[in-house]
Amino acid sequence: MDPALESRIQKLLLNNEPPLGDIVADLDKFTKVERDALASIRDQIAKLDHELATLQLERERLEDYLRPFNTILSPARRLPFDILALIFWHCLPDNAPPSMIFSEAPLLFTHVCRMWKEIALSSPRLWTSAYIRWTSTQGKDGDSSDQSLTRTEATNAMMQQCDLLEAWLDRSGPCLPLYLDVEYEYIGNDNFIPQDCTITRRTISILASRLPRWAVVRMRIPFEIYEEFDRLLKPYGSPLMLQALDIRLFDYGQGRASRNQQGIESGRLLVEAPRLRRLSTHWAVWDTLTLSLSSHLTYLDCFFYPFDHQAALELLSRLPLLIECRLTLSSNWDAVEPNMATFLPNLKSLKIIDNGIILCHIKIAFYNCLSMPNLESLSDKRLFSAHPPSMDEIAVTGHPLFFAIHKNKLNLKSLAFAHYGVQGSAIEQVFKNLPSLTRLQLGAVDFYGVPGAYIQHPVNHYEYFDLCALIIDVDDHDRYSQNSRTTATSRALPLLPNLTQFVARGIQHISDDTLSQFILSRLDPVANAKRGIATLKLVEVEFARFMEQDIGPVIMQRAKDVGVEDFQLRLEYLPIPEGTVRCVSPFD
Repeated sequence: MDPALESRIQKLLLNNEPPLGDIVADLDKFTKVERDALASIRDQIAKLDHELATLQLERERLEDYLRPFNTILSPARRLPFDILALIFWHCLPDNAPPSMIFSEAPLLFTHVCRMWKEIALSSPRLWTSAYIRWTSTQGKDGDSSDQSLTRTEATNAMMQQCDLLEAWLDRSGPCLPLYLDVEYEYIGNDNFIPQDCTITRRTISILASRLPRWAVVRMRIPFEIYEEFDRLLKPYGSPLMLQALDIRLFDYGQGRASRNQQGIESGRLLVEAPRLRRLSTHWAVWDTLTLSLSSHLTYLDCFFYPFDHQAALELLSRLPLLIECRLTLSSNWDAVEPNMATFLPNLKSLKIIDNGIILCHIKIAFYNCLSMPNLESLSDKRLFSAHPPSMDEIAVTGHPLFFAIHKNKLNLKSLAFAHYGVQGSAIEQVFKNLPSLTRLQLGAVDFYGVPGAYIQHPVNHYEYFDLCALIIDVDDHDRYSQNSRTTATSRALPLLPNLTQFVARGIQHISDDTLSQFILSRLDPVANAKRGIATLKLVEVEFARFMEQDIGPVIMQRAKDVGVEDFQLRLEYLPIPEGTVRCVSPFD
């Protein structure tokens, strides 16, 4: 380009003046080749767009034509039946038995095509597990509905459920083990079907007839219905397949206490189940539990199934392979026989719940009979409604839990106990001997098994433990360092250096400020690593008092600043009554 022309063009680009005629002619001449090339490219693109549209139309035509043939040639239609059945099996839920509704597997497979239905119905393994739910709001196809049904509609729906249950279990064949989750939902309206109705009798009859094949069973049913079920059980010639049993019974208002306080006498499920490894039961289902359990049991949970101390020891002596255990001890003023020594070499977790006023020396005698060398988790709690031991009693005998720790020389990883009435110095002394402890829980057990329920039923218990004992002094880093030759005379190492989880329930006398200092002192992973201290990961405190100050935002911000992204904090307080005026200090 001519320099003079280029200079004039640059000036025109910097203003909005109209170009002169000679400039227009020069630019037309200078850009002709490029404009012709651009026009040629646009023509080619238009032709290609036309060709593309034509090809797309042809593609759609061919796809529509080939679609029915592709259905025939689909790889899914040519899969071997056993492979397809295996795929169906992997579609079942992983963590729970499948529900008996047509929108989920395996019933869903019976509504796709005839071949899939035949494969599903001829695959017994698909039908060996089921979630069975009674309810008076059952839809006609088995789906639950929010609309209340009339008694006739509910009866018809439940009858269809019974038919489906029987067909379901028939499809599982005669030999495969069954995995059942049975739940009876009490709605509490006029449509409620009592336990003596035809539908309930038929349902429990269907289940009882398959008892020899039960492998893993979970039941949530009324006590009255279980009594009816137990009457249908008959002795079998061969041992049951039962490996795990979880039974939780409830009373829907017909006065179980007046009907049967001692439980069901037969206990046939336990007597004929030598393969039983896991048993969980709430409330006294059987009155022969101590005589009926398999010696191969590794997991036992008897919550609200009260034992006196001698019965508990007799039960544990029959279970040498026990790994996890939770027992509820009842009041018993008789001394424990000293010759009832019980050795539990495999026990890893023991939870004792005291549902009454038990003297400390009785409980110490109970622990004295137990030998648990490999125990890692120990919990000794009282229901919140129970009274704590008196100070005089603890002063004379000591805390039973501490006695168990000292006797077995335990190096626990998890400890839970009711600290009410126990001197702080005694607690600190135990903490000094538990350097590996990672989880600590203080306070009462959940009120009747419902977390947080005791918040509505607070009572005054004496709390002498000072959480300040667990606060790490940030300024005293040197005394915790391995390179330091001088240590503090009072305490060379912090208490519970590996603590990562702190839980407290029913707390009244730990202030919000003290709790905040405790958490923040153990929340810096960099500083903690230098001191040889673990970083807190979880803190849950349920107070039996009102909030003093909102410490949650400060703590969570601190956790974010130091990079502890997975830190969990849950604080609950008593609700402030409406109309209460809170006096605010000028120093707040």
